[in-house]
Amino acid sequence: MARNGKIQDFRKLNTDKHETAPTKKKSKGSVSASKKKEKKVNVFLPFILVSLILIGICIGCMLTPTFNIDEINVQSGINVNKEEILSKMEHVKGVNTLKINSRKLEKSIEEIPYIKEANIERELPNALKVTYEERKPYAIIKYLESFVIMDKFGYVLEIKKENDMQDLAIIYGIDAEEYLPGTILDGVARLKYENVAYLLETSKHVEFEYEISEINYQDTENLIISIKDVDIEVEYGDIVRERLSEKMIYLNEMIKSIEGKKGTILINSEDYNKESIFRERF
Repeated sequence: MARNGKIQDFRKLNTDKHETAPTKKKSKGSVSASKKKEKKVNVFLPFILVSLILIGICIGCMLTPTFNIDEINVQSGINVNKEEILSKMEHVKGVNTLKINSRKLEKSIEEIPYIKEANIERELPNALKVTYEERKPYAIIKYLESFVIMDKFGYVLEIKKENDMQDLAIIYGIDAEEYLPGTILDGVARLKYENVAYLLETSKHVEFEYEISEINYQDTENLIISIKDVDIEVEYGDIVRERLSEKMIYLNEMIKSIEGKKGTILINSEDYNKESIFRERF
C-alpha cells in the first residue's frame, strides 16, 4: 500500500508541475520584426499621402479650363515665317496644357526646312513659348531656271525663281534627281556639294582675300571658279582635299600679283606652283 501511495504522490506532483508551468514568452526576434514593420509603415505613409494629394491636384488642373491654351508666343526669325509655325500649332488652341505632347509638336515644327531644332516651353497657366535654331543659307545650286538655297551640310532649304541672296556663291553642275525642300542631297550630288563646301570653308580658314561668286562643277576634273569684283576666272582642276589649303594660299598670292588685270588663271596641273598660267583678257 505504501508503494501505491508513493506512485500516486509522484503522479500528483507531475500533474501539479504541468498545471503550474509558466506561459512561453514571445521571442525578441519576433518583437523586433514587428516594430520594424510598423516603422516602415509610418515612414512611407507621408509619401503616400503627398502622392495622392499631387495626383488630385494634377487631375484638377487637367479638368479646369484655366490651363487651356489660348496664347502661343513665337520668337522672331530671319528666314522663318511666324505664321508658318503657328499653322503647325493651331490644333492645340483650347487644349489643356498638361495634355499636350511637346516633343510631338517640336517634331512637327522641325518639318519646316529652315528650322534645325525647335523647343516648346509651357508658360503657365495657359500659354506656350516656341524657340528654335535656324539653318543658315550657305550656297546656291543653279538648277534649270531655279535657284536652290542650301545650308552648309547639303540640306535643301527652299527653291526660288529669282536669286535675292547675292552674297552666296552659285554652284553649277550639281544635278540631283530632284530637289525637295526639307531633304538632304544624296549620291554624286551630295559628294560634289560636300567638296564645294569644303573648298569654301578652307578659303575662310586660310583667309582667302577674295569673294568666290560662282563655281562650275560640270567637269569633275576641272573646277571653274569665278572671283567676284576682280573679273578673274580660275581653272582650278579637281578637288584634292589634302592640298586645298596650300592651293588656295597660292591662288590668293597669284591674284595679288596680277592686280588690276582681267583674265583666266590656270592652276589645274598636278605641279601647279611651277606650271600655273595667266591668260590676260583685254
